[in-house]
Amino acid sequence: MKEEQFIATYQADWITLRAWLSAPSTQHSTKNSVKNRTIVDFPASYRRLCHQLALAHARGFSSSTVAELEELVALGHQRLYRASSRTALSRAHQSLLHDFPRACRQQWRFMLAATLLFVLPALLAYASLELRPEFIFNLMPAEMISEIEAMYAPEAHQQQAAARSADDDVMMFGHYIQNNISIALRTFALGLLAMVGSVFMLAYNGLILGAVAGHLHNQGYAMQTLYPFVIGHGAFELTAIVLAGGCGLRLGYALIAPQRLRRMDALKQAAQAVMPIVYGFSLMLLIAAGIEAFWSPRAGIPNAVKFGVGTLLWLCVLYFLARAGRSRAAI
Repeated sequence: MKEEQFIATYQADWITLRAWLSAPSTQHSTKNSVKNRTIVDFPASYRRLCHQLALAHARGFSSSTVAELEELVALGHQRLYRASSRTALSRAHQSLLHDFPRACRQQWRFMLAATLLFVLPALLAYASLELRPEFIFNLMPAEMISEIEAMYAPEAHQQQAAARSADDDVMMFGHYIQNNISIALRTFALGLLAMVGSVFMLAYNGLILGAVAGHLHNQGYAMQTLYPFVIGHGAFELTAIVLAGGCGLRLGYALIAPQRLRRMDALKQAAQAVMPIVYGFSLMLLIAAGIEAFWSPRAGIPNAVKFGVGTLLWLCVLYFLARAGRSRAAI
């Protein structure tokens, strides 16, 4: 095929494609039926255009023809990958802001069970230490108790906060990410052990949390150092651990009671149901790590401000999980 014949054969397609690529919001246009057909066939049209450019290079067509085709290919490439990027962002938005809270509500029985498994041991440990402070030595080794006291003693806590540099904050951010995600993933994955692993992780972490809070309360440190430090990132971190445990319970329940499905099919179905929650609690742990590294240890922020911000974050998290992702009709 000669260049003149080549241009005559394909030029109308190039003009149509260029008009569509140059027009804004072409994807939703209904004014031109030719454009609408081009939109539907854009991937195929783009592949043909790339083939035509390769053919023009191979046959040594004029530089003006090659330049026109290269410009069209570049425009098509931008539109194709810009659309792909928008699609990926749209999927992430849908997953985190809609699918995640909806999945939590759909699995509310397992989330409620995980909450109770975490909160009740914490309250039990706290109440036990209110009645018998020496009971702390039955829950934790003496070395750990001494470390906790030294960490949250008001004078030491102030000194540690004042001595922290920006590099320390970044290093602790990485540490918190590793620590928090490892705890959450263990709590989640151990649910495969017939739910027993998730039950243990939830109860153990709740027990330790309650024991630390109860002991520091008895020492007179809790309101000065522990609660102002924990309340901000706790909204994301503690909630994420409970959600991870609920997902683990869901997986374990699928293996224990697969209903009429084979166990592997029941497990796959359960995994698909909780996957939006896994994405969600992973993001929550990243947010928690950022708050814990860069906000919670700040000594210059009054405790009243930390309590106010922390309370607001708790309300936002709970409201999000309870209401986000609902249709207007449901609200």
